[in-house]
Amino acid sequence: MIDNKAQLKGEYTLSGVDAKDMEDIAIFQRDGKSFVVLGDIGDNRAVRSEIMLYVFAEPEWIDGQTSYTIPQQAIQTIRLKYADKPRDAEAIFVDPLDGRAYLIAKRDFHVGVYPVDLHAKKAGNVQLLKQLVQLPLTFITAADISFDGRFLLLKNLTGVFLWERQNDESIRQLFTRAYIQLPYAPEAQGEAICFGTENSIFYTISERPFGLDSYLYRYNIDPIN
Repeated sequence: MIDNKAQLKGEYTLSGVDAKDMEDIAIFQRDGKSFVVLGDIGDNRAVRSEIMLYVFAEPEWIDGQTSYTIPQQAIQTIRLKYADKPRDAEAIFVDPLDGRAYLIAKRDFHVGVYPVDLHAKKAGNVQLLKQLVQLPLTFITAADISFDGRFLLLKNLTGVFLWERQNDESIRQLFTRAYIQLPYAPEAQGEAICFGTENSIFYTISERPFGLDSYLYRYNIDPIN
């Protein structure tokens, strides 16, 4: 975990998790508690028979403590498989209105959006991922939705795209609306995005390109109501 100055605040270990290619993270509320979703959804060669989401209660941050362990019994594993064929994905978000997670494929010419039931109780079952809608975008590397569900951000390597929700419309309906492309300076391997605590701010950060340092960038969304 880092703060908004890119300073490391804590490292978290998930006991018993054998990650293949972790790509994105999201948070959501359930019964008044905050939960974290980690997406082990990367598949560069499109060969994985299953991908995973790991869900667990957001740990309480303790000032001065830098190492945390999430016990295996506190982690819900959601197994996923695409209905048609394996594919790479790097972006997830959880809609606070309907409570579902959404994966967004990466490499398709028009990427697909795939809903996930986070309330699946039978750990042994595999959920089939079926495409909800296609988007006129490609190479999506990250996503985030505002805490109130009103705004949605997607990014690829060269752009950041914003949707504004009207009333309580569904994610499918939201994606029928035209997006706004926001000002953004592309980063080498820029593969993460999130809103700030206010809907008028977002942050991006890259992987460490070619072993170099990565930087946290802050952008204002202007104007926004």
